[in-house]
Amino acid sequence: MAKRKTKKSAVPKPVGLTIDDYRKGIESGKYPQPMHSGDGRPPGWFTGDQGRAYMAEVAEIHNGFVVEVGCYMGRSMSWIAPSCIANGNTLFAVDPWENCPRCEFEAFMRDGGWLDHITIVQARSVDAAKKFDDDTVSLCFIDAWHDYESVKADIGAWWPKVKAGGVLMGHDYEDKHYGVREAVDEKFGDGVRVISGMWHVRK
Repeated sequence: MAKRKTKKSAVPKPVGLTIDDYRKGIESGKYPQPMHSGDGRPPGWFTGDQGRAYMAEVAEIHNGFVVEVGCYMGRSMSWIAPSCIANGNTLFAVDPWENCPRCEFEAFMRDGGWLDHITIVQARSVDAAKKFDDDTVSLCFIDAWHDYESVKADIGAWWPKVKAGGVLMGHDYEDKHYGVREAVDEKFGDGVRVISGMWHVRK
């Protein structure tokens, strides 16, 4: 069972990708350039409307487990970390950090004063889900790989972990990310609520 804890990481350093390799990857086009940056939050693809909607959802949770799968540099997490801390939630950051350096995420979270309150699980989504007992997670947000098979696997891995009344939601429920829409609709059908391009299902 996932235990309440702070400051400790599930895996030791070194991280999956070095800063030098990441910067070279950005320059060469191997890794995408973040769409949003320069607004005081970490760079990424999360809009302000999405951040406010995500924050409002998480603000309703008290003394629960909140899991974000696919954190990148922490842009989306920067919207929810303050309320998670204020409400006594345990916040988990799940990411293999294969496409950006984990130390970048940690630096942004440290600058915000949140790092000591985040439990880092450096692993791929499906592997990380195995560390959690069923029916224990209040909210899980999925923003990992966007192809159909990966999203289907993520939903299959995390849905059992969400407790009754809890929420499973994710990013990029859009036409250009057809794999996300296809996998979500196949599993949940008319039970899906869409908020600012994010999908949302309550158990």
